[in-house]
Amino acid sequence: MDIKTYIKDYLLVNDGIIIPEFGGFISEDESAVFDSTENVFLPPSKKLLFKPDFSYKNDSFAEFVAQNEAIELNA
Repeated sequence: MDIKTYIKDYLLVNDGIIIPEFGGFISEDESAVFDSTENVFLPPSKKLLFKPDFSYKNDSFAEFVAQNEAIELNA
């Protein structure tokens, strides 16, 4: 199991991942901008932020991994 791939895939369709008792990774959209030093437009993007206070119980990422690995998630 490559957990990095699951994190990437999960964040492509969700706004964040909550890891209970650790924190959360939240993605934020950034608008396109013009870089005047390089004279180019930079496309819209996402940035990933870590928020330690987002550490409540949330099983959605665990369920996502369990479904993709075809394993049963113990309750």
